Amino acid sequence: MSQEFEHHNLARARLLRRQGRDDEAEAFLLEAIASDPEDARAFCELALCRLNLEGKKKSALDPIDRAIGLEPSAHHFAVKALILN
Repeated sequence: MSQEFEHHNLARARLLRRQGRDDEAEAFLLEAIASDPEDARAFCELALCRLNLEGKKKSALDPIDRAIGLEPSAHHFAVKALILN
């Protein structure tokens, strides 16, 4: 898949998250990750998305750990702290 398509899925997911449509955003994030499993941003967005979804808070840990493994940034560690709080 093209990089433009991957970017489109991530941008669409972010927009849906801002609109409170995390369930729909999750599907686009999974597509983005499938097309680029090394994209730390997509894993971080997926973690934030799952944090907001009822009953999925625990499932937010795997994607944020993956994001940290790919790109250990202060932002990713802050998201993990938010999940664990």
